[in-house]
Amino acid sequence: MNSGLFQNVHPSRFVPACLLAAWVWLAPQAPAAQPIDLDAKLAEEAPAETGEKAEAPPASLALSYYHYSLAQWYDNNGNPRRALAEMKQALEHNPGSGAVHMEMAMLLGKTGSLGEAIAYAEKAARLDPTNPDPRWLLANIYLRPSERGPRAQEWLAKAAVELEALKQLTPQDERVHYLLGSVYFQLREPEKAIAAYEQYQRLPGVGGLGYRAIAKYHEEAGNLEKALEAMTRAIQVEPNSPEGLMQLGSLYAKAGENRKSAEAFQTLLDLTGHNPPVIRSLAEALFNDGEYAETIRILEELAEKTPPDRNSRILLGRAQLESGAHADAIRTFEALLAPLPGDTEARFYLGRALAETGRYREAVRHFSDLVRETAGDEREGPNRTLFRHNLAALYLEIGEHDNAILLYRELAEEDPRANIQLLNAYRISRRFDEALQLGQRLLDEDPDNIQAGILHALVLGEVGQTSKGVEALNRMLASHPGNLDIIVNLSQLHMDARRFDEAERILLRAESVNPEADDRLKFQRAAVYERSKDYDRAESLFKELLARNPENAMVLNYLGYMLADRGVRLEEAVRYVRGALAIEPNNGAYLDSLGWAFFKLEDLEQAEKYLLEAKRMVQNDPTIDEHLGDLYHKLGDLDKALDFYRSSVRIGTNPEEAEKVRRKLEKLERTQRRRKSAR
Repeated sequence: MNSGLFQNVHPSRFVPACLLAAWVWLAPQAPAAQPIDLDAKLAEEAPAETGEKAEAPPASLALSYYHYSLAQWYDNNGNPRRALAEMKQALEHNPGSGAVHMEMAMLLGKTGSLGEAIAYAEKAARLDPTNPDPRWLLANIYLRPSERGPRAQEWLAKAAVELEALKQLTPQDERVHYLLGSVYFQLREPEKAIAAYEQYQRLPGVGGLGYRAIAKYHEEAGNLEKALEAMTRAIQVEPNSPEGLMQLGSLYAKAGENRKSAEAFQTLLDLTGHNPPVIRSLAEALFNDGEYAETIRILEELAEKTPPDRNSRILLGRAQLESGAHADAIRTFEALLAPLPGDTEARFYLGRALAETGRYREAVRHFSDLVRETAGDEREGPNRTLFRHNLAALYLEIGEHDNAILLYRELAEEDPRANIQLLNAYRISRRFDEALQLGQRLLDEDPDNIQAGILHALVLGEVGQTSKGVEALNRMLASHPGNLDIIVNLSQLHMDARRFDEAERILLRAESVNPEADDRLKFQRAAVYERSKDYDRAESLFKELLARNPENAMVLNYLGYMLADRGVRLEEAVRYVRGALAIEPNNGAYLDSLGWAFFKLEDLEQAEKYLLEAKRMVQNDPTIDEHLGDLYHKLGDLDKALDFYRSSVRIGTNPEEAEKVRRKLEKLERTQRRRKSAR
């Protein structure tokens, strides 16, 4: 018998149970019905007295091994109590064996006697200090999830001690460094954890798991820059790791680097082939990057191969909505809601799609239902606030100003930030006294409130106190000299007061300070030229903007409308406005421009078509109502013309424009009275 396993002088390393058969001197060949009686077997096979002493192993070691084997037998046959009893006897016969202490610890660990298991494992480690197995057993015991609780941190600290010892015993064992990093993170010692993972990464052939763990820590700590740095290193080490690419793509998405997120997911897709979860992640990254057409293409291709899940259909509908394919979005959300009528998110986006297509009354009913159904549901609190904001905006759109104001007042009581929307609602509904009072209160509370300051100044201009509005905006501009919103609205106040030179000067000064300034400054300057009838300079500046961005729908529309309103180059005007509508097909202002261009072309049928469509899209635009009044006046339907002129005067906010329409109205009313008196 090879007695190395049980010798007292130098205990050997622990040998796994699966290797014991190679060491057994009198071992059974297979599990028997009853264990071998080693004492009887020894007596039967004892050598006869020959005068020579037979050489045999010491009885204590043989008996130790006998009980050790019995313990293994009972353990394998589901009798842990007898296994423990036999292992104790094995220890009695060979108390200096680290291996037997180790087996005892393992048996106790299986039965849940962790305190005793720890004691035996510690003894095994003392008896054989170069053997890593007792340290591994101790570390595993200390890391048992079932032991987490009040003593969790204490046990984690003990696990760290064992792993540090293992690090000295087996410095090349990658498992030690990786687990040590995890333990130190749980102990809230990130410096030690990162050092352990860095050591792990220095070992050959380990991949990028350590860097990925470091990245996850930084991500959870909110340091996305460091997280991305670690993930970049992970991918450099293991460029074709599907898990790593998934983590990198998700991390880029969280950091708002949507283009890089899409690139990571595309690389992963190239590696894995058709993979629906990755395709959905890619589509989401593209959507967040504003690539709506590509998002739609990918999701439609996915739907051809895999039944679309709910989240994919929501994303498809949102992409269609954002790309202007509103009819497609409505169909997508309606199809999704057919089997899931209570899906709140789908209903929200359907409401938005209805509003975008000018189906305001339907959208109002939609959001009214959502507001009513989510009342009292704390889980839907943030969503309900969103629904109410959308409903209030729709009330403004359809001219139900009082309902909008009531809703904004409720919202402002819950969140003072809604006072800005309330102030704007007062302004739109021409409740100027309340608007001035609220605007002043908001500025008294926060003199640096730029939104409140701009709206308050615009209201001052609308009630004939332009000088006060200009003064207020100049004060704000002194504190915020580069703020484009202040600059543009200050110019607008001067323009509305027909101080065109001052409006231009403000814009030119802003452009000189920042030559790369937002195109809004040039757009506003072109509008100033147009209002001052300097059409050549206005057109030149609009064309400069188009040269920089041919897809600028606002410029296309303004240039087309300017030509149409003057009655010049009308076919060209139609082309410009159609270009704007190709980009934003449901923009009511652009539809009005196209209708007005056809009116000037004397194509009254087309004019009526587009002006009525514009009216359906935009409920409270005095210019659209004026144009419809002109159209029906020309068609001879004077009653309709009167109705639209009256509406334009009622909702108009520009005194000069309102006065112009009022003169048309009064003239037509006189004509009507003469006709009636002549009958």
